[in-house]
Amino acid sequence: MGTASSIENLEVWQPAGNDDWEIIENAGYCNVVRHLATGEEAEEYAITLDGKHSLFEEFQRYEYRYHQNQNLVSVLSAYRENGQYLCSGSDLVRVRTERIPYRLSDVQNISHGEILLILQEALVGFKTIFERHGPVRIDENMIGFTPLGKVKVWLCDNFAKNSPDEHRHKFSRSVGKPSQSSMITDLFQEVEVHSAGKRYPSMFKARYEEEHIQTFFEASAFLHEYSEEERVEVPAFVRLPRSIQHHGLAF
Repeated sequence: MGTASSIENLEVWQPAGNDDWEIIENAGYCNVVRHLATGEEAEEYAITLDGKHSLFEEFQRYEYRYHQNQNLVSVLSAYRENGQYLCSGSDLVRVRTERIPYRLSDVQNISHGEILLILQEALVGFKTIFERHGPVRIDENMIGFTPLGKVKVWLCDNFAKNSPDEHRHKFSRSVGKPSQSSMITDLFQEVEVHSAGKRYPSMFKARYEEEHIQTFFEASAFLHEYSEEERVEVPAFVRLPRSIQHHGLAF
């Protein structure tokens, strides 16, 4: 179990007062903040730890997200705001993440090339989540986009939390405990309803169903082969709407 000094040695640990941010918008589920010196925008959450992990474990997870480049929503800083003692489950933690102004739920009629991009990039992130945290159920609010249209994912729709919120979601697609194959099924089904016409092109869907994909490796290989063989141009970023309404986000 970590000590206060070991937590404070983590790069992600940045107590209040070490920087200068201003609130520019209340998004309902978080505050949007801007750094006065650099102009960088971020999302700021205040959460009470749920006690599933020690305080040190929580901050180790934030530290990983601070350094990773696996398409997970990045954590810019985190610090314990109150409490004299390192008591897991009773600590208020303030977490700043990179700005994710759009969720998949905000975007409709996505082109086929962009759909392939979302699937490819989301697979990278969810594979990392599977390897580090185990299988989770996936819904559309766990997939987000940066202001430039880069795909980012996390294991729950509250990007400040380090544990899945499976009880908050009423999944109708499948039952039972999540697994690697169910994560892939969840992902492909969640993304499909945001495609143009709310369905995949018939050729793509037929080939996907024929493959009986079970692993992240198989899913990534399928997408690569399909885009090459069908000569589908996959862009680098997703085009995003000018205005948004967040659906189903209330922590």
